[in-house]
Amino acid sequence: MLQICNLLLNGCTSLKSFDIAIPNSVTNMRSTFSGCTNLKSFNSSIPNNVIDMYATFIQCINLTYLNIVIPESVTNMQYTFGNCLKLKGTIEINAKITGKIINNNPDYFACFGFSTATQDNAKIIISGTCSMLQEIVDDAKSYNSNSNIVIQ
Repeated sequence: MLQICNLLLNGCTSLKSFDIAIPNSVTNMRSTFSGCTNLKSFNSSIPNNVIDMYATFIQCINLTYLNIVIPESVTNMQYTFGNCLKLKGTIEINAKITGKIINNNPDYFACFGFSTATQDNAKIIISGTCSMLQEIVDDAKSYNSNSNIVIQ
């Protein structure tokens, strides 16, 4: 199985959009777009084989629109969308997030943490088959009560 190298795009401040198909063989998207502060749009699909989405989009402070499905195969969503201040869109979470402890925190810890969806009329609508949706929203609001994240 393939892992997208976190050094490939991590911290790439010149990246403004991403619309390249991610191969289905990718299983690890850990920190892939972390710190890409000028990334505004992500127009790709998350492959059905991805297991780890730890900090995938953390610190993408200008990411403004996202319409994606998190597949069932994902078992770690810690910090995935942390500090995506302007994020809008719909995120379907079908991940097998159960509250399992990874490095002393639940597998959804800070998934939308810090100040996610708090600026420029940001609003995230989440849905999906994940049994922890309410816990994910409650966790986000524990960091910033103004986070505009709702369950559909």
